[in-house]
Amino acid sequence: MLNLSRKKLGVFLSVVEAGSFTKGARCSSISEPATISIINELESTLGANLFERTGKIRTTKLTPRGQDVYEILAKALAVYDQILKALHSEKRNAPKVLIQTPYASAVSWNWLSGVISKFDGRQIKINSAERQEIFHAIESRDECMAFIDGDARPKNSEYFPLYTSEIVMVASYSQTRDINFSDGNISWDKVPENAVLYSGIAPDTTKKIYENLKGTGTCPGELTEINCTEILRHFILELGAPALLPKIMAQSLRKDVDLRSLRFSSPVHVPLGLVLPYGQNHQFKLNRSDIQTAFSQGQ
Repeated sequence: MLNLSRKKLGVFLSVVEAGSFTKGARCSSISEPATISIINELESTLGANLFERTGKIRTTKLTPRGQDVYEILAKALAVYDQILKALHSEKRNAPKVLIQTPYASAVSWNWLSGVISKFDGRQIKINSAERQEIFHAIESRDECMAFIDGDARPKNSEYFPLYTSEIVMVASYSQTRDINFSDGNISWDKVPENAVLYSGIAPDTTKKIYENLKGTGTCPGELTEINCTEILRHFILELGAPALLPKIMAQSLRKDVDLRSLRFSSPVHVPLGLVLPYGQNHQFKLNRSDIQTAFSQGQ
């Protein structure tokens, strides 16, 4: 593959990620015949078909060998691009620590101080962010690491699982007359009609919550969704609405609000972890024992 340029290898990645030779050619700013020629050259060099065939027609579905080549090239070119970016940048941007908004108050400040100290006086930015912003930063290969929830991962990233939280239902002490907190658990069919859902979590987690609610046959429809902590606090305290949210977020809210909580008898789990652009682990000088202390509270 020594005679294949970075651009030609990039054409292969574009075709795979676009799922189309036409779109892949457009993304690479070349013609479709030129794209086909590059794919032919790559397959000839490797001595293997990278895309499955239907008769003599090449499809966009990768063969097992093609999948291996794609994964290797995606990682290798991501690191290559990051090195070039660092070499050619006159002024490096400040590295960032992004924390998905609902978990900002749960991250250990002692741990963050330790991260800052590793940069030897270099500026570092610590921000709360929504999931879309985090995915964009990771996939754009910004110098950053981020705390996210859910099962979906940004493309070409490294992920370190931390632990699993769960969805709970909370209510203020002054508004719990109609809710039974005696055994600490609640079934999905007992969720009150005025309950609200914190929606600043992973879409796959929200989907599981609705599946459980609708599976009971008693859910009247979609819940009121709120993605702002301050508005959520108002609904809980002023309007007396129970709220469904991650347990770790409920623990943070208890610092300011007197809450009672219930676990669900059929839990919806919320995986939490640390994600970085592939190949950037060394820049933050992380090790697995450090990562496991990133949260000041758990579960």
